[in-house]
Amino acid sequence: AGLSNYSTLEGARSKDPAKFLRDAMVLEGELKKNPSDSRSMFYLAHSYRCHGNRHEALKCFKKRTEMGGNQLEIYESLLQQGIL
Repeated sequence: AGLSNYSTLEGARSKDPAKFLRDAMVLEGELKKNPSDSRSMFYLAHSYRCHGNRHEALKCFKKRTEMGGNQLEIYESLLQQGIL
């Protein structure tokens, strides 16, 4: 399982169609407290992508790329920008 397919996990939470939107709202709150949290930005982008909000996902993946740091997250963010 790679970073880009974490949404395929099974369980009770996976049956909730709004789970990614709720995750995004939690991550937005974390980023308000700590705007430089690149990990939260990375997962926020994925949450928006999995929810189907391509515009917000693309915006967040771009921001994550600009934040620097973890090379795998930067690579994945660049890849997702190309896909989106």
